[in-house]
Amino acid sequence: YEKILIYKEQPDDDLRRRTAGSVMNASLVVAGILATTLFFVVFFTFKAKRAATVFLLGLLGFLLAAPWGYFGYQFFSYYQPFPLDALSYALFLWNFMVCGLCSLSLPALKTTIFNKAYLIILCVSLVWPFTEFPELTVWWTLGLLTIYDLLAVLLPCGPLRFIMEREMQSAASLPGLMYTGQYFRLGLGDFVFYGVLVGRSMFLDPNTTISCCLGVSMGLLVTIVITRSVKHLRAVPALPVSVVFGFIFYVFTPLTVNPSLESLLEPYYM
Repeated sequence: YEKILIYKEQPDDDLRRRTAGSVMNASLVVAGILATTLFFVVFFTFKAKRAATVFLLGLLGFLLAAPWGYFGYQFFSYYQPFPLDALSYALFLWNFMVCGLCSLSLPALKTTIFNKAYLIILCVSLVWPFTEFPELTVWWTLGLLTIYDLLAVLLPCGPLRFIMEREMQSAASLPGLMYTGQYFRLGLGDFVFYGVLVGRSMFLDPNTTISCCLGVSMGLLVTIVITRSVKHLRAVPALPVSVVFGFIFYVFTPLTVNPSLESLLEPYYM
């Protein structure tokens, strides 16, 4: 996945070069997200809901088939748990993709466990590349996306605001694009970048991972409170508060919580 980046970080690169390269990589990711968003803006502008659905289903099908097909190929090539020919594997992958698209798009299946399972699989498909990106690229990407999310949702001409308003006016929502809870609606992208933040913390230690999960959850609760309190805002960006809370917990848990826990547990290891 690192091959798609403009800048490839080298061990002997100084901080200035790493920062400049990471900003370029992050800008590339945000530009890709913006381009995809603008496609949907065009579809909704011309009231081409069917074309938007076909485009999204094609995108979701690719995200289900390509990464998991590659993971499966690597798994069977390395471990070889049982014999499997190419045709059988292709049929299995096709069924996996079709079942996923049906679970995400058919109204009768939207409240089932299959829908939730495939939403998680989709998130993993999108989060996985970020685990292979350089750390500085990941943080710059989250930072730029937080700014983009604020502008795209709060500005009167913001593309995400436009899409969300059209989705609220529509009788049927696009498949796999929105998750509706009791008091809020979250886009798939919000879950993805929550996962990026928590996934990055797993490279450190379990305490930091748990803290980041709590930070993201606290940020989401604050966002819900803001949504319910500020009546004139029809939509509130879900990334900024959670990313800020998650980042604070990511930085301060290894610096404060871990040393305190070690000092408390030290007598039991002596």
